[in-house]
Amino acid sequence: FPTRRSSDLYKEATQKFETVAGQYPQEPNVHFRYGAFLNVQDSDRGVEEIMRALEIAPDHVPALVGLTVIYLKHQDLDHALEYGERAVKASPVDFSTHIALGRVLLERENPAGAAAELEAAVKLAPAVPEARFSLASAYSRLGRKADAARELAEFKRLENLGK
Repeated sequence: FPTRRSSDLYKEATQKFETVAGQYPQEPNVHFRYGAFLNVQDSDRGVEEIMRALEIAPDHVPALVGLTVIYLKHQDLDHALEYGERAVKASPVDFSTHIALGRVLLERENPAGAAAELEAAVKLAPAVPEARFSLASAYSRLGRKADAARELAEFKRLENLGK
């Protein structure tokens, strides 16, 4: 059987996304998903498409969290902070907004601010390992060794449950 190259699959998927985006130009989820897909191969195009989602819906939480994570990955901490703060403001009851902002604050050497955000995330979603791991890092940087050890142990326990 002939196999299709990943570049052919990427091109085909891109064309399908463009078709859907053309059919639903005012649907922020379409632009967000398309941007997330593009981000894997072309971060600039991905960010551009995710920004379209925010033009349509400025409080679109997945887009705000997505941009926070993308900018954090690229070490653009000013933009990461901007979108992280917007995400928490848009949805303070969504644990993922607090994790994203907490991770940014950790990178910006603000472990106290990070701990506050990550504690909120843990309160909202106590079974999410990522929140526990990041909170352990914040506590460690604050010199709260017992709290860091407790959160790291809980992280490991939750990780083992998922296996």
